[in-house]
Amino acid sequence: MPIVLNSASSKMIERKKSLLCLALTIDVKVRIQRLKSLLDMMDEMGCVSSSGKIDERKMKLAKKKFNGESVIYTLDKRTFDIVEIRFDHSPATLNVEGLNISHASYFEKKKKFKLKYPNARPMIEVLGRNNQSIFLPAELVCINELEPQIKMKLPMIASFRPEQRHKCIEEIKRFLTPGAQKSKGEGNLLPSMGITLDNNRLNTSVRMLPIPLISAGNVKINITRDKNFWAPQMANVDYKSRGGVASLIPVVIHPKSVKPEKVMNFICKEVNKMNSKYKLLSTNSKYVSHSGTVNEHWKSVDTFMRNTKTANNIFVIDLTKPSDSNLDPAYPVVKSILAKSGIVSQFINFKTCDHNGYDVKKSNQILFGVCRQILAKCGVRIWWVSIPPEVPLPAVFIGVDVFHAPRKFDLKTRKRLAKKSCAACVVQIVRSHKSSNEIDVYTETFAREAGYELNLGEFLHQATTNALKELKVDPKSCFVWRDGVGDSQIKSIAEDEITKMKLAINGLRLDEPITSIKKKASNSVPLSYLLCQKRISTKFLAIDTANPSRALAISPGASVSTVQGPKYDTFYIVGTSPPFSTPKPVRFINVETDSSLTKVDLPLLTWALCHDYPNWTGPVKLPSPTQNAHKLAELAGSFPDCGETINAKKYTNKLYFL
Repeated sequence: MPIVLNSASSKMIERKKSLLCLALTIDVKVRIQRLKSLLDMMDEMGCVSSSGKIDERKMKLAKKKFNGESVIYTLDKRTFDIVEIRFDHSPATLNVEGLNISHASYFEKKKKFKLKYPNARPMIEVLGRNNQSIFLPAELVCINELEPQIKMKLPMIASFRPEQRHKCIEEIKRFLTPGAQKSKGEGNLLPSMGITLDNNRLNTSVRMLPIPLISAGNVKINITRDKNFWAPQMANVDYKSRGGVASLIPVVIHPKSVKPEKVMNFICKEVNKMNSKYKLLSTNSKYVSHSGTVNEHWKSVDTFMRNTKTANNIFVIDLTKPSDSNLDPAYPVVKSILAKSGIVSQFINFKTCDHNGYDVKKSNQILFGVCRQILAKCGVRIWWVSIPPEVPLPAVFIGVDVFHAPRKFDLKTRKRLAKKSCAACVVQIVRSHKSSNEIDVYTETFAREAGYELNLGEFLHQATTNALKELKVDPKSCFVWRDGVGDSQIKSIAEDEITKMKLAINGLRLDEPITSIKKKASNSVPLSYLLCQKRISTKFLAIDTANPSRALAISPGASVSTVQGPKYDTFYIVGTSPPFSTPKPVRFINVETDSSLTKVDLPLLTWALCHDYPNWTGPVKLPSPTQNAHKLAELAGSFPDCGETINAKKYTNKLYFL
């Protein structure tokens, strides 16, 4: 259990009106040690042998799965990239170049480590220094990527509850108590750094933000801070659509091993029962089957789209059952093909749950969520939240995020190459403080050089300008929540993005001077620009008054404004309270807010929008525009073309990326 001490990014605590002090954050982190070696994994696949032959098909499958992956060498914890899996040798038969001894002997004599399986094939060829190949026994390497089953359990095994953190902090305090180090001056524990350390915890006041009013069709959602998951209340929602009905033709893509009729009958029945604007015509469903391989999967979709003359009223439902993992490798390719024509689609995974199997309860729970998601993707506002009445309407809510794809090892160049990064902008229009039956949203993505987070000003200007034109709105206020920006980058954001955003919301071109806004005087649209920081060390613990030695988790909706930075107004919001770990807040930095919006309660508005994300029946950590932008950037960033061919105009008023 390593202890990490850091200074919370120079955040200041205002303990008195005239006194500011630097806060020291004490945090605990956990490391996950991988115990399953690559030899174990390949043995489960039937690809390990000490003497006999290995099936050719299994060898090809292993190479396809592991070549190019990163592995951890367990003896010194270094990371390497797999170049090739050598099934023709074992540690006992492959000599070390230049030493004329086998790898098994080398590890025993030089490394003082005796291999358990010296005769087990294969050997793993990895890329070492100076682009040279080295060979490692499969029993001494572990795949760096966590297995899907482990990832699902991470919140339970890789976190600490509040009482565990509280006890750890108390233990660390014994080493930080003033006077423990013999030096001149009272409390000078770290005299070489000129730091005077206070033994007491920093106390701060907490504001509990009220839960917003939430409505879904004819249902008023009732939640509390402890029971804030409202999926059960969505069972009997009736949207009572008074407008015309838009009929959708389901196009079902499925492998031949999956029988689609039962699932499709359930989905069509439940979607139509909600009486929204959109209906699924089950009698007109079209079925496209394929063999189940990755190539045949996306090719069947591509062929269908090429042969389809009109695609304005189809909805693609893709039933998948991947063979190797829980994730379908064809998913981003299929989504990319459909995005070129602006086709909305929904994937249903039969690997995580066999919807034609015996677990009817689990299947129905998943499919009910799928039905809600289908409506949200088409343009139904499946629930809505009330926002503070001080927000001038119509208001523009904008979420911005950038997705950076992890580097992948390329077997041809023998280098780790980075894919393009993808920025996403989600523009949502709110025309009423209480409710709205339809989604008013416009989205755009932008592929850019790998790893670049800043300089989005021109993209945001273009996306916002297009959104105001497509949604036909003359805004009275604009609120932006920008994710992914650190403290050192705030100045660059203010100079680039805020300036260009002001031009966009006021209907001005990029080549017009910013002084043009001032000339509009009272007619200019006020802007509030906030940054969202999730990767922070700051956590807040509540002390049990009945038992001061016990720490409690802070409930969702807790807001802290007394912990401030040196330059910008800051507030924290605890959006979620997971049962297996300590709640982690999000830091919101108010970079700039025009004077006419000072009456708007920004923490309250942000907290209300944390309940507005249609992909989860409960509050999330980020306001819905930003969470939507995060989801969109991640999806488009996984496309082969990084989202460059998405038909943004056809996707107007559709949350197709959920």
